[in-house]
Amino acid sequence: MVQSYLTFIVKSTLYSTLIIGSGYLLLKATVPSPEQMALRLKEAGRGNSFTTQDERQRAEDFYKALKENAESDRPIWDVRWAEGARPGPVNSARNN
Repeated sequence: MVQSYLTFIVKSTLYSTLIIGSGYLLLKATVPSPEQMALRLKEAGRGNSFTTQDERQRAEDFYKALKENAESDRPIWDVRWAEGARPGPVNSARNN
């Protein structure tokens, strides 16, 4: 009785480990890493929206100014940009 119970426990543990392990290996084999996904999107023409350092910096300036204006007591239409920091289009690919 005890031996059959132990056999059942060992077999169920082994099968559970096998099922979970094969699921994990299947996940690792089929899901691309973030670098692979970025490369595939870039090849397809839908790459990262911030392709250059300049675009990334303009986006950061825009979001910083947006946050500062949102936290102020001024009306929403009274946007004040930092001196010389008014960003142009963040991503020219979206504007086409």
